[in-house]
Amino acid sequence: MTKDGKTQSYARFKNNEIILNLLRKKVYSATELAAEMKLSNAALSQIICELSSKKLIKSISSGEQNARGRHRKYLALNGDYGMIVAVGFSDNEIHIAFSDFAGKIVYEERISERLNYDFTIVYKTILLINKIYGKKFKDIPLLSVNLSVPGKVNNEAMTIAKSVQFNKLIGDNEGKLIEVFGHYFDVPVRIFNDMNLSLLAEQEALGEQRRNFILLHIDAGVGGAFYLNEKIYEGDHGFAGELGMMPVLFDGEKTVLDSAASFTSVAERLSEKEGRAFTINELKVLYFTSQNVRNEFLRSAGVAGDAVGAVAEIFDIGCVIVNGAVSAFDGEYKDTLTEAARRHDKSLNVVFSELKDSCVLGAVIAAVKKEILRAISD
Repeated sequence: MTKDGKTQSYARFKNNEIILNLLRKKVYSATELAAEMKLSNAALSQIICELSSKKLIKSISSGEQNARGRHRKYLALNGDYGMIVAVGFSDNEIHIAFSDFAGKIVYEERISERLNYDFTIVYKTILLINKIYGKKFKDIPLLSVNLSVPGKVNNEAMTIAKSVQFNKLIGDNEGKLIEVFGHYFDVPVRIFNDMNLSLLAEQEALGEQRRNFILLHIDAGVGGAFYLNEKIYEGDHGFAGELGMMPVLFDGEKTVLDSAASFTSVAERLSEKEGRAFTINELKVLYFTSQNVRNEFLRSAGVAGDAVGAVAEIFDIGCVIVNGAVSAFDGEYKDTLTEAARRHDKSLNVVFSELKDSCVLGAVIAAVKKEILRAISD
């Protein structure tokens, strides 16, 4: 192929990728798409023909009518091109979601009250995925299985470098989780850091509103991620943003933020004080009904706010998004965290997200992007 031929081929590839990602977010008419892409009608028509022939896109009618009285036609991703599985191993549960190629979640199931994962629960998850797929979606090709996991993930090798929750399973074999899932599925299996996925979902929900922000996730554990200069910042080794490992002072002792502010740590402290076990789901209710539980969470909120405020000040970032189970708490918790964060910068914008299941939503977004690349590379 000549140099010009390679250039044209690459340009066509990038146009296909951009168009499919635009359609991932919303439907477009051919006219709107041509204007967005700055392409001639003839050039766009050729691209649409190619993508349609691969069954990646489809034409749909709206209720609107044009000047001739005909229903307007729009282009959309073809959800039936294939099925995507996203599995979230975060926040005290296993969340299994089935999404179509367009990124629409069409079915979900959860396995609750899980803090640590061994082969038994992973195998149970695999059996459940296969059962659901065989019962509900067997006529639609399975495209990939995408895992959202807590801890340090090597994005290139798709391995777990460090994760307390998966210690029993992986041991010294960082690639064990991929090996186990890969044994049962003949499609790509991918591993992503859960907080980076959560940030991806939050960023898409925000749209173009923020160039930089910090994500602080407080639930069963504490995590975080950085969005800098309109990109997820992963650091030299893909491990950036682990706010749960940030050193803090709590009750006059040195510890890490996860041990001070997570639901798991709150449950442990309350169990020691009151002589009985507390579950994380129980704490979500008791925050509103028990003054002792509320007070423990408010103490932890002050530590979390001070920690993330310090990070925001160092990086000169004006926005912190807080998500996880604490987003359902009332104004007292939110005000306590916000006030502590603003001791570092009075103008800091602290936003409590209303987005639910952001880790799995992010896994679906990441998976659709990967599947788009695979489809147009064939």
